[in-house]
Amino acid sequence: MELFKSSRTVKSDNEASEKGIDLFKNLSGLGIVVIDDNDIILKANKVFTKMFSEVDAIGLAWEKFLQCNFKKERANKSMPQIFKYKNDIHSDFIMQTSMDRETGYRYCWVYKINSQLLNNIAQNRTMLMESKKFDVFNYLEDSIYKKSIRWENSSLKLLETTYADEAYLYSSNKDARRLIDDYVELVYSVINLKDIKSHANLVLKREGQSLLISARIEDFNFQLSDFQTRLKWNGASLKLSEICHEIEHRLEELYVSVTLKNRKENDKSSLFIELNVADVDGVQWHKADNKVSDV
Repeated sequence: MELFKSSRTVKSDNEASEKGIDLFKNLSGLGIVVIDDNDIILKANKVFTKMFSEVDAIGLAWEKFLQCNFKKERANKSMPQIFKYKNDIHSDFIMQTSMDRETGYRYCWVYKINSQLLNNIAQNRTMLMESKKFDVFNYLEDSIYKKSIRWENSSLKLLETTYADEAYLYSSNKDARRLIDDYVELVYSVINLKDIKSHANLVLKREGQSLLISARIEDFNFQLSDFQTRLKWNGASLKLSEICHEIEHRLEELYVSVTLKNRKENDKSSLFIELNVADVDGVQWHKADNKVSDV
């Protein structure tokens, strides 16, 4: 077992840590510190030294440096990389460490963000989501009623939701109405696909970042070949597979999927037509005009 490193090894380790510091020294606002395999702070760049000018960090144990100078906020308890510095309560510090496999040394990147900036981001996100909140439940009721007049079999019923916040879709009103109308038209088309008197119950609920609307058509045996059957849909004659594709791809801001599944309950086959809308991601992200070189 090697107890002491040779002078050549120590020199090469120091050169490696110098290169690690030099590599990032021109990144403004990014503090970097090198920690050896004994948890001792060896080196720091100028940004790190300026961030924590009240503390002489070189030579201290990294764990002791953290414990003496940083605290966690209750609100950020679940985010282990965000800290508060005792001498700067108006900022948040994000820390990320990475190990150099050759030397066993760790590099810690420290980035300082004004707390008010984070608060503004959170408030802007909340305001955006509230502005995009669409009452799906009531619009579904209206759409089901309006479209029922044109169909021979119009046995489609919307069941009550358990929670009020499950009855919302986050989208522009125009896109939400179009999507709901298209889906209701699809369900009516399928109900009238076969010469049997089927009726359907429709439920909606939120699952994580998505809204799920599901229509259950009882006593209905759906065949794979039915995807190639032409149906009336929004005044056109399209294959069922084409209708599903159209619904999934016509709205750019929403991530939409349509699935049709047979399920057996009490020896009876039912068809489930499910519309899954990843609306939260659709609202929060947009196609940026910037190029990578602009970032």
